[in-house]
Amino acid sequence: MKEKIIIPIFVVISIIFGVMTKLAYDRFSYHQLRDNLNPNFVELINNTTLDTQLFKITWTTHYSSKELILFKEKKYLNPKFKEYGKNFFHVWYMDSLMASFGQFKHNNWHGHTYTEPH
Repeated sequence: MKEKIIIPIFVVISIIFGVMTKLAYDRFSYHQLRDNLNPNFVELINNTTLDTQLFKITWTTHYSSKELILFKEKKYLNPKFKEYGKNFFHVWYMDSLMASFGQFKHNNWHGHTYTEPH
């Protein structure tokens, strides 16, 4: 008799949990949730007389040939991207590559957060 009651209660609780999880997940975008849980920070500081408007930062990965622009004309463009493995960042002034650096991410759950250049 108890088994007949326990199984439907378990099914109802599982359905309610699934629906609530889906609603909570849809409330926040995947990138927003990921960034808040595990952010990485990169900050561009211009201590030179170079015009900050002319800096650009791009991102690419070892696994893809696409290059996304993160910063351009002192604005963070808020691209949606994720990739594990080798990630490369390039700092450009006008059309000249000024610097580049990389990071190795063990999984794509690690988010990216950036700030405006100073």
